[in-house]
Amino acid sequence: MSFFEAVKTVLSKYAVFSGRARRKEYWYFFLFNVIAGFIVGFLGGAMQKPKAMTALSIAFTLAFLLPSIAVAVRRLHDTGRSGWWYLLSVPGIALSQAANRMLSPENMITPMAMALVSLAFTVPVFIWLCRDSQPGANRFGENPKGVLGTEVTQRFLQMAAAHEPPYVFLDPAMTTLDPTVTAAMQRVFPGCDSAARLDAVLASNPQPELQSVDADTLLILLKYAAVCDPAAGLPRIQTLNQAILKELAQRGI
Repeated sequence: MSFFEAVKTVLSKYAVFSGRARRKEYWYFFLFNVIAGFIVGFLGGAMQKPKAMTALSIAFTLAFLLPSIAVAVRRLHDTGRSGWWYLLSVPGIALSQAANRMLSPENMITPMAMALVSLAFTVPVFIWLCRDSQPGANRFGENPKGVLGTEVTQRFLQMAAAHEPPYVFLDPAMTTLDPTVTAAMQRVFPGCDSAARLDAVLASNPQPELQSVDADTLLILLKYAAVCDPAAGLPRIQTLNQAILKELAQRGI
């Protein structure tokens, strides 16, 4: 998702509080607000008319307040949290603003204490807004990234790479499978030819049933798939990989 796609998406969902929003959608729109706010401030200063500047600033704030809140709510939904948690940031922002107004050389301690308290409200919300998408579908809808987020995908691939057996093939020619891999293939593809390459097996069984397969078998198969398709160029194997990753994510592994 590009910067302009994110802005377009948020504005097209101007007051939509349901569903999910990925990190790029939220933070690109946040950047848009910063840039647009700077431009509005620059134009207001160039006018040299305080009343006009104030009116322009208020108009800008009101125009983008609702979509900003809506995308924040959807972003929290994307991490599996209720959008009501966004209200936690309200007292934090209020305390921060009040502390800023009270701050003076004669009065430092109270505003600084208020600023520290404000962090207790705003930091958790900030961390949640930075979190990756919750894998798979959640109670707020499907994952906006598709199947899985990058961090979760990498974690599963690392788990598969570290899983037994250490070598998928027993010989350098890559013709003899480790018995553990053969057994895993038989569990996922009953009656398959263990001597056949994975892509050939998938040609006759492109959508294997994975829900009843144990996690260890799925990780072994994921490791085998990575060896068979190191360049990620075989569509059938990539489809199988995505199905395995989604199944593991849905199990909360």
